[in-house]
Amino acid sequence: MLKSYVPTKKGKEEIELFKTKFSKAANVLASMLDDGRSKSLFLTKMEEASMWGVVSLCEKEDNHGNVLTYDEKGPSVEKEQAKTITKLEKEIASLTKQVENLKQRK
Repeated sequence: MLKSYVPTKKGKEEIELFKTKFSKAANVLASMLDDGRSKSLFLTKMEEASMWGVVSLCEKEDNHGNVLTYDEKGPSVEKEQAKTITKLEKEIASLTKQVENLKQRK
């Protein structure tokens, strides 16, 4: 199962700061290495670490809005979001009934 996070403005700011600092650190460390296979592997692993760092930042509660989950059936919203949607739908139905009742009283 794969999850996709849509970062909020705060999340985007944290991601940008993380990428900037990580890139600077990786460049300093890479400059200390001789060119060759080991340096290439080092850079590949640093890119991978950067990607997982961004994923971790996106997973933080305040840093994402929507979460889409992908499985063999296709994309779906998280269970908590589905509960919230169901609750809101019930509230909308209740308010709609109240409005209809008020209209009938007039």
